[in-house]
Amino acid sequence: MAKASATVQGDLLCYQHNGQDSRLTVGSPAWFEWLQTASPFTFACGQGTFTARAERAGNRRGGWYWKAYRAQGGKLHRAYLGRPEDLTLERLIAVAQALATACLSATGEVGHSEQVSRSSHRMSPQEPVLSTKLSIPPARSDSVPRPRLIHRLNGMMQRKLTLVSAPAGFGKTTLLSVWCTVAARSDQRIGWVSLDASDNDPTRFWSYVIAALAMASSGLEENILMLLRSPQPPPIESILVTLINALTSIPYAIALILDDYHLIEMPAIHNALIFLLDHLPPHLHVVVASRVDPPLPVARLRTQGHLAELRITDLRFTPAAAAAFLNGAAALDLAADDIEALEAKTEGWIAGLHLAALALQERSDRAGFVAMFTGRHRYVLDYLVDEVLQRQSEPLQTFLLQTSILDRLTAPLCDVVIGSTESEAVLEQLERANLFLVPLDEERSWYRYHHLFAEVLHSRLQQIHPSRVAELHARAAGWYERHGLVADAVHHALAAADFAYAMHLIEQAAETLLKQSEITTLLTWLRALPADLLRTQPRLSLFHAWALTSSNQLDAAEVSLQDTERALRKAVSQPLTASGSEALERGTDSQHLLGEIVATRASIASLRGDVPRTIECASLALEGLPHENVLMRGMTALNLGRAYLWSGDLEAAEHVLAEAVTINQRAGNMTATLTSRYSQGHLSVMQGRLRQAAEIYRTLLDDTAKLGSVFPIASLVVNLGIKLLKSY
Repeated sequence: MAKASATVQGDLLCYQHNGQDSRLTVGSPAWFEWLQTASPFTFACGQGTFTARAERAGNRRGGWYWKAYRAQGGKLHRAYLGRPEDLTLERLIAVAQALATACLSATGEVGHSEQVSRSSHRMSPQEPVLSTKLSIPPARSDSVPRPRLIHRLNGMMQRKLTLVSAPAGFGKTTLLSVWCTVAARSDQRIGWVSLDASDNDPTRFWSYVIAALAMASSGLEENILMLLRSPQPPPIESILVTLINALTSIPYAIALILDDYHLIEMPAIHNALIFLLDHLPPHLHVVVASRVDPPLPVARLRTQGHLAELRITDLRFTPAAAAAFLNGAAALDLAADDIEALEAKTEGWIAGLHLAALALQERSDRAGFVAMFTGRHRYVLDYLVDEVLQRQSEPLQTFLLQTSILDRLTAPLCDVVIGSTESEAVLEQLERANLFLVPLDEERSWYRYHHLFAEVLHSRLQQIHPSRVAELHARAAGWYERHGLVADAVHHALAAADFAYAMHLIEQAAETLLKQSEITTLLTWLRALPADLLRTQPRLSLFHAWALTSSNQLDAAEVSLQDTERALRKAVSQPLTASGSEALERGTDSQHLLGEIVATRASIASLRGDVPRTIECASLALEGLPHENVLMRGMTALNLGRAYLWSGDLEAAEHVLAEAVTINQRAGNMTATLTSRYSQGHLSVMQGRLRQAAEIYRTLLDDTAKLGSVFPIASLVVNLGIKLLKSY
């Protein structure tokens, strides 16, 4: 490795130019111009050190990129830095921290962070991860071999992104599941996520992505997922930096498949995926399957040679593939002219051909049937589904229609929804008949209908039995609640327009969602309730205010707090229906709610920089909040301690910040704990206790490194504490 004569300390690059000592600022135009010289340099900050050098891809077709190296204990650790334009100060600090973490893990060093990590496991239970969303769908028994497309997919793994884009029914999921089966024989690692509309929450989306990658790599630390789902997580880009660096050291290739990505509509998720693609580790490849082109930089990736694509023209059945399916898998023994006509009228649309095959199975005049229908895909779909449904027994038609409200099917759930005990046998019958039932696991416990088939079935249900729809959703909601799947229960309760039940479920789940930062999910549920009804519920209105505050919608949060106060006054004024114990319970609940209202106002004031208001509200809140509410007491103590610090009342700040550290550790709120300790370091500087401040910063930097994530607090420590670390 070339020796580095240039050094970066803090935000200054020191180097030799024409025999003279020169300096420039990291991140300035001059810095990026200097990087074009591809000269090695060393980087040092509070998190750690490394040597950086420019490298080029082995095939020499790509541009230059930078990698970081750090040797410790006889082992060389490395991490991907990025392209020259990516080398900001924040990026250098992030990689220094990641390498420090790798070195600490290798040497087995431990410290105060163990206490923080252990406390984080005392958080309340989280919504379970659905394993079926991470399972590769088993390949269909009647799948037509498509070796040409499998070969193309194999070759596409050298690109950053493969986009499989086509309307519904062109076999995107089937093709990818077959490819996974083939790829597994050559030890290709696969991470699969089956997306749905509920994944339009950054925390939920990335939780599934990280879980899928962890299953594929068996080398990712649980810290990454734990930090993502903490009450005050670091920015998603910071978590992705940690994820990228962890994956960089993995020696084998991983393909991450995001199926049904068209259901993702949230810009924050698209932006984070773009960040991942721009800094993708060399062994990771992303496959996106979507009905439409996603809002990703497709044109740029195509121009740079980082994109591979499969589209309608690639996926549609050729006449040969149509013949293999109709006369092979479906065993219809059609004449060549009929096959050609079907392929032409469906334009190679696989779902249309599948439905046509089902409709033809019991017809004697097959040529006449082929000649009967024409038109575009939707017409063909409606026509063929009618044909298929009419040929099923009445009990089977009822099963198909009534279970079409379900995104996923399992026999006990279907039994409850339709009031039967025969669902297991019916599901087996449907799978044998290839009636668009897709297994979601190898055990055949969970299934789903093909999306197109489900859409048409549900439309038929609305037309034929509109009065039954709400009842079916209500039954599904009850089953999901009893089995601990609250998100699914809320979905069906809202679909049933049973708002009282939905509010009960949301109130049960809201605190957990807030603790694991699924703010978008909670706001989506609350916005689905009638606004007038929501305003009458003090607890839900308070959760609404808390979620709005967490998403920095401060004016809306204040309005929701006022709704909470009005609803609370009305609830307290209601006549009692029982004994004095009810009055005591109501009074206690009201006091706790008032404490949380004032605590939320303290957070709003703190975010607005209103120091006097923060001190006033936070002090009142700590008097009213119960001691067992450690999450809100911890955040309120932090707000109060920092406000005292900003006001210059250092004695009060010292007392409150010590309390904030203790409470936030109990709450498992890692970000608030580290921020409280950073504020203690700042306080020590203001008190002139520089040695104490240096020790706080040093311990804090060690702990953030061991936690394996880049907290915003780390860059603050670097900028404000670097001189102390050098001096002491």
